[in-house]
Amino acid sequence: MALKRLGRFAEAERCYRQALQWVPDSADILANLADNSSEAGDYTQAIAYADQALKSQPNHLGARINKATALYAALQPEESLKIFE
Repeated sequence: MALKRLGRFAEAERCYRQALQWVPDSADILANLADNSSEAGDYTQAIAYADQALKSQPNHLGARINKATALYAALQPEESLKIFE
């Protein structure tokens, strides 16, 4: 999303959350929220969003990548590697 690329993470999150109101279990939107949170440096929230996406769609590649990236950035490299086992 353009807002995220501009570093406007709070605005991007608001837009993604609005989209979730229309499609509450969308793994794509939740994965985008995870990516946005990770880019903003909020790895705990990124992991939570990725977990929600994976609950909705267990094999969602974007959510897996976003969770692994957030775990690695949160200094949990072993947990990060487990995502793809």
